[in-house]
Amino acid sequence: MAQLRTRWVQTVTMLTLLVAAVGCDDAKTSRDATSSLDGGGTTPDATTDGATAGTSDSTSNATSDAQTKPASAAKNVSDLSYEFKGLWATPLADYHEAATKAAEGKPFSQAIRDLVPFDHKLFIGYGDASLQSASGPPVAMRAFTDPESAKTTDEFTSSDGQISRFRRIDAELWVSGESPVEGGLLGNLYRRKVAGKWLKQRTVQSALHVHDVARHDGALWAVGSGATAKQRQAGDVYAHLWHSADDGATVQSVSQSWNHGVGDARFVELLPTSAGLLAFGYKVNEKSKLTELPHVVVARTKSGDWTEEPLAPTHPLKSVMVLGCWPTGQGAGVVTGVDILKKPQKLEAWLVAGDGATPLGLAGNAVVDVHVEGDEVVVLGRAGDAWPSTKQGNTWQVRVWRSSNLKNWTKLLDFQSGDDVTAIAWWRGDLYIGSEFGQVWRATGAWPR
Repeated sequence: MAQLRTRWVQTVTMLTLLVAAVGCDDAKTSRDATSSLDGGGTTPDATTDGATAGTSDSTSNATSDAQTKPASAAKNVSDLSYEFKGLWATPLADYHEAATKAAEGKPFSQAIRDLVPFDHKLFIGYGDASLQSASGPPVAMRAFTDPESAKTTDEFTSSDGQISRFRRIDAELWVSGESPVEGGLLGNLYRRKVAGKWLKQRTVQSALHVHDVARHDGALWAVGSGATAKQRQAGDVYAHLWHSADDGATVQSVSQSWNHGVGDARFVELLPTSAGLLAFGYKVNEKSKLTELPHVVVARTKSGDWTEEPLAPTHPLKSVMVLGCWPTGQGAGVVTGVDILKKPQKLEAWLVAGDGATPLGLAGNAVVDVHVEGDEVVVLGRAGDAWPSTKQGNTWQVRVWRSSNLKNWTKLLDFQSGDDVTAIAWWRGDLYIGSEFGQVWRATGAWPR
């Protein structure tokens, strides 16, 4: 599902994190914007480092079930073994062409930002907030409909210039409006039920950006940045936490954190846990240098009221610039980020449960994206955890693991790629991996013989 959001990949120095001043977009735009209009890029080497994990030697008496049963019949990721096949689809060629014209020579993100299965389809997150304007290319709720044809359909055209993530919440698919192209300082929430149509709710008050949405303790929550027209004119921006008791029909701001009149302030990630709702954010000054990590936890009091407190000074994530959050069920989740007080800095991952956080157990690797499928978790990552992330020579060593308990990990794939990876999903028995230049690669599933 949702990836290590490419919009947050910026240069980190020892105690200073540099964050892009406009749109907080990713640095994965160094290649000439016109070089991948067809979704191109370097097709990864399909040769894996060793055998694909879980694959057994075939024998002459292999069962007919293993030979004929389709992988799409699998109910669990662990039912199958996987073979990396390489390039499967280039679903953003039209967007790349339109964005190249709108960018007028400036770089823009060509990445697959998210991949998530829902209602028998595989939805694609993409776009670039730096192109957010009425004249910028539209960003649609785009999805693959058939793994055999690799064709896509646009179900609904959003009013935002970037879709970084989809959230599956209570059998619905939700999108937070990250970069609204309409005026009026109103942010968007989008939702879709199974077999339903997309519903746009332009109800988030005083919103500049709505970065994430989650449900916690019966209520809907969203985070981002915002200001009134008067505040914005004065240079004031506030990290916002919004609350809705009616699934987004009406949305109110319940917490704001001021940027002190310079730079920017945002909450960017939400993680519902058994100990409360965690909201992670940042503040930067006029030079885009990090000044504060205003992380908070929201919980109910015994009287039933909501209370918001700063993350405890002893919490393991207190000094972490959080880059991604993925709820894994039962009040727990995975968080990735960079501890700005550590030296040397690393891109790390934690399992968050209760009021604490422990290392995820994939030391020496960088977690890029997490996909949750029932009781199983699939992790997309790369070898090496140095921050900023760099290639090993001319390639990335890409790895995929799965786990049913977030403690013991089984490696599913291990291959080299000239392009970076951004997103992963398990859909109809196969693994799909998104790249920084708009490609989708596939590893096909097969029943062990």
